[in-house]
Amino acid sequence: GMIQKGGDRYAYLSYLPFAGLVAGWVGGGRRWLMVLVVYVVTMGVICRSQLCTWCNDYSMINNSLAYDPGDWRMVDIYSEFLTRSGKNEEADMYLRRTLDVLPSGTVKAVLGRAKSLIMMGNSVLACEMYEEVYRSGGEGTRIPLLLNNVALCGLRVGVEGKEAGLKLIEEGMGLETVEHHEKIMRRNLMLL
Repeated sequence: GMIQKGGDRYAYLSYLPFAGLVAGWVGGGRRWLMVLVVYVVTMGVICRSQLCTWCNDYSMINNSLAYDPGDWRMVDIYSEFLTRSGKNEEADMYLRRTLDVLPSGTVKAVLGRAKSLIMMGNSVLACEMYEEVYRSGGEGTRIPLLLNNVALCGLRVGVEGKEAGLKLIEEGMGLETVEHHEKIMRRNLMLL
């Protein structure tokens, strides 16, 4: 799934026929031009069939899910895509499916499940999950995204939650792995 998500890096293939056509035009000669026309048509057909998988998000995700329906990353990506597209009923179905296909037993899995629950409107259960993992103090619990989410969930408590949330976000901002979430955390820090 994630390999297909990054597949757009092969989009340059569709430009190869044009490069050949330009070379033939510059090089001159009818025979050379005929060879290049055949080349262009052949490469065009090959490129189109290859790139059709990645022609848009919908095509890429559906192709990936047809190949591996249990790919939790793609199910999650698709549920977000549907939500952004305003297809909430279909998104809800995929959010529920995300809960079924996500692996369990890791902090990343808890973050994924809780995110799906929030998107389905169950922030209370999601916050309980975040806070339980944070309190466990186990390996991987000091990651920026978890600290950020626990901080936001703490706002339900009131002023005490706000003060604790500020400390958690500041702690998260000081971690080496913050670069992936820094923009979100800075925005949330300003909101607190």
